[in-house]
Amino acid sequence: MLFMTGINHGWRRNGGRGTDLIRKHSKDALEALNKLNKQWFESGIEHPFRIRCGINTGITTVGNFGSKGRKEYTAIGMQVNLAARLEAACEPGQILISHTTWELIKNEILCIEKESIKVKGFHRHVRTYQVDLSESDQPEKIELFPKKNISLRLSGRPITT
Repeated sequence: MLFMTGINHGWRRNGGRGTDLIRKHSKDALEALNKLNKQWFESGIEHPFRIRCGINTGITTVGNFGSKGRKEYTAIGMQVNLAARLEAACEPGQILISHTTWELIKNEILCIEKESIKVKGFHRHVRTYQVDLSESDQPEKIELFPKKNISLRLSGRPITT
């Protein structure tokens, strides 16, 4: 799945609106996942559906691409490719972000620096950060399976310097 934000908004121009969008859309996605897993569990599917998320920030080419018979509105380019590679390198149930994204959110969302990864199509290793989903820094808890006490927490706190 491809998610684009900041288009025609300006990331920093609107008072950091980009980080608010990340929080809102991440929370919405996890709530939808919570509902799906609850329905599956009630239908007899024991194992939860888990997602991986790779986030990168950058300029892309966005528009309708494809043939006359089948067009699709999407984004293409190096930045989209990096987000896909981050997603592939990420553990299920985690969010892995690029250094560029981390620079924009580092004072608002707690992240843990991970190993740099070699990414196909990039000459240098890419610095990566995992969004901290631990309970200690996030008051919002999203219940995946309340009866089994399985939950997921999004992390986010201001870091003062």
